[in-house]
Amino acid sequence: MSKKVEPNAEEQQKHLVNLVNRCLVFTDRKGKVLAKEGTPVTSLLEMKYQGDNLLIKFFASNAAMGNGVCRISVKYKGELVLAAKGRYSIAAYDIEARIYIPGEWEKKIPESSRN
Repeated sequence: MSKKVEPNAEEQQKHLVNLVNRCLVFTDRKGKVLAKEGTPVTSLLEMKYQGDNLLIKFFASNAAMGNGVCRISVKYKGELVLAAKGRYSIAAYDIEARIYIPGEWEKKIPESSRN
């Protein structure tokens, strides 16, 4: 009889950061810009991807000092499967998921060379 081993908190955080960054890159490449603003010291980007039973929305903002934030939500077949927020500089980090339901939807988000 085999026993399922639960990932530790560090592995879970690494997985979430990777997944959120994959979603950001995927949406950046295939989605639509909803809002985009920038000044010499701040920038923000809000995008949406809809297709293949996925709806991904993200918001990212950054300041000249490197302290930024991001939010992301992913719906798969109409069900919210990821709702997370965290910090953002050149990529997302320190991700906290309010909702995370692993599943086949994750396979639709390709690995990114950026991660």
